[in-house]
Amino acid sequence: MEEWEDISPKMPFKFLLIITLFSFDSIAQSNANTPFGFDKLHIEMSTTELVAEMGEPKEIRSFEDEKKVWTDGDFDLSKAVVFLIGFDKVYIFDYHNKYCLWKAYVKGDKVVYMNLTSTFQLDKYKENMTVNGKIKFGDSVEEVVSLMGKNFFPDRGFGYTDYLYNDLGIRFTFLQNKMTHVYFYRRLTSKASLYRLIKHYPKD
Repeated sequence: MEEWEDISPKMPFKFLLIITLFSFDSIAQSNANTPFGFDKLHIEMSTTELVAEMGEPKEIRSFEDEKKVWTDGDFDLSKAVVFLIGFDKVYIFDYHNKYCLWKAYVKGDKVVYMNLTSTFQLDKYKENMTVNGKIKFGDSVEEVVSLMGKNFFPDRGFGYTDYLYNDLGIRFTFLQNKMTHVYFYRRLTSKASLYRLIKHYPKD
């Protein structure tokens, strides 16, 4: 795995990502640029901070065990963003939580990739999580692109569509034209990783 180089000071973002989390008692807003996520749940947070916010995970899975899950599912690891980033272990949570967080991938002591899912999620949670105050689970490809723009890497197969906005460190998965997953991740910046990203996710 390549070492990650933070080039964010050299790459100003044209799009300010605003994450809004609606709680049952109040509305909390955070303006996120990088790292991405919520005020208390974001990329580059420590595992201590993660557990303090989320509680103890149901499972902490090793890299090898997580890799086996992917290979058993016939996933191509060479085009999986989280494997391009690299990780040591995975914190797996009961995803019925206010963030809809299922998996947090950790490298060293830092969270580098988060998987937020609406699959089998309780309505009271998935309806209260939005991106930029407007994008929500169940939105169509067209609705997401109208807000996020067209600077993405697409991937399609087996009934799903993935749009990766690498400049923003965010990825969306759509099933039957409904957004089902949001991923925040440590942006790929090394030339080797970007080459593989472009190779596997051609824009044309």
